[in-house]
Amino acid sequence: MATKTSYVYQIKVTLKDSQPPIWRRILVPANHTFYQLHHTLQFAMGWYDYHLHQFTINGDIYGDPADDEFDDLGTRDETKFKLSKLIARIPFRFTYEYDFGDGWEHILAVEKLLPAERGVHYPVCLAGKRACPPEDVGGVWGYQNFLTALRDPENPEHAEYLEWVGDNFDPEAFDLEAINRRLKRTIKNRRETEDDWFDEDDLFEEEAVQVAPRQEQFIPSDLKNLLSDVNESYATNVAIRLDTLAFIAYLRDNKVTGTQSTGNLPRKAIEAIAARFVKPPILQNVIGTHTFRFQNELEVWPIYFVHILASAAGLASGGQSKRWRMTKVGEQFISQPAILQVWALLYAYWHKVNWLITYPYQGMGDSLPFEFQRATLSLLLEQPVGITVQFQPFADQLIQTGRLGWSKPDLESVSDILRSAVERMVIQPMAQFGVLECLYGSEKIGAHEYPMLVSFQVTPLGKALLTVMSHEK
Repeated sequence: MATKTSYVYQIKVTLKDSQPPIWRRILVPANHTFYQLHHTLQFAMGWYDYHLHQFTINGDIYGDPADDEFDDLGTRDETKFKLSKLIARIPFRFTYEYDFGDGWEHILAVEKLLPAERGVHYPVCLAGKRACPPEDVGGVWGYQNFLTALRDPENPEHAEYLEWVGDNFDPEAFDLEAINRRLKRTIKNRRETEDDWFDEDDLFEEEAVQVAPRQEQFIPSDLKNLLSDVNESYATNVAIRLDTLAFIAYLRDNKVTGTQSTGNLPRKAIEAIAARFVKPPILQNVIGTHTFRFQNELEVWPIYFVHILASAAGLASGGQSKRWRMTKVGEQFISQPAILQVWALLYAYWHKVNWLITYPYQGMGDSLPFEFQRATLSLLLEQPVGITVQFQPFADQLIQTGRLGWSKPDLESVSDILRSAVERMVIQPMAQFGVLECLYGSEKIGAHEYPMLVSFQVTPLGKALLTVMSHEK
């Protein structure tokens, strides 16, 4: 049994005021702390742990004392209290609030105290109903407005919400197997450990970054085919290279401490780094009468993607409550020719990053088929430099040869979903590395027009990078 415990609590968790009810029934070890319970609730409900939280038990507040800046609430440290210490009787009720802005209040009803079963991994979810609302939707009432708009194509906010959440959101969806797959990961008292930042990132159900490459891996075995004046000229203007240099330089010149819960960058750092990017990312969106400002690094994709690349390439290191720094490899990276910098980043993405971070939907599973990246490389290499390639036939061929699948075949839009996955996982990143140049048209949804990928071309730089990549073992 993964968690050593003699007894477990059976707890029904209900999102207050949700109609119809959104709930989960879980078994949690009695010797777990409330901090561990917090992570269990995040995984079981489907939240992303973007925001602050607290428990209220018999009128007392339990959470992270660091979040109670002026000690107004008298917050007690949740890592110091076990469930068995505060749950004195059965039945017992207390509350868990997540995101003080949206105010998601959960009612926790402790129903039973049971002996732990040998061979069972705790915590575990027994049952539940309905999907978790999207983050930052505006609380229970904002969620109801969101669902109303989503169901009605004539609603003035329909198109904006559809673009924001995607076209596969199902409020009735509940995947017990996926929840328990997440819960199977041992949940430690993470504020008291120095776990790697990416281990905390459970929303992708797999570590985003595997192992940072050694410095010598930055130098390809086929170096002579990269080092040319033409490639260097192209590489100099690659935006992802310039953004990465801006990112690690900021870490070098400023004290940046990772957040306590995930190790992500704090807001101040995100705003400052965003301003240095070639195309500064948008930090807030207005949908109808609502203004959504980013709450977490995960919501600012350009920053998050560069952070992942820099960590995978060994250019930056840090973590929960730890300072993020440029590494010695990062210092050496700065002095390399532009073409080798682009190569290092492409290599890191190709071999060290889980491509599903770009399209983290449950239907894609936990990992890509073994053949997919090999098929991607082979198919891209087949394309002549400068010749227009229509996206849809290319995507369909890659889906077939790379055996890309979707776990919910009953959906009518599976083909569109898989093409979108190819665009997000392959085409868009390759364009960022300067491997491809893309041509976009527009698609009208309601009263709004959205960019639609039509075709692409392989660049001379891209052909050189892909050829060298094919020679790497």
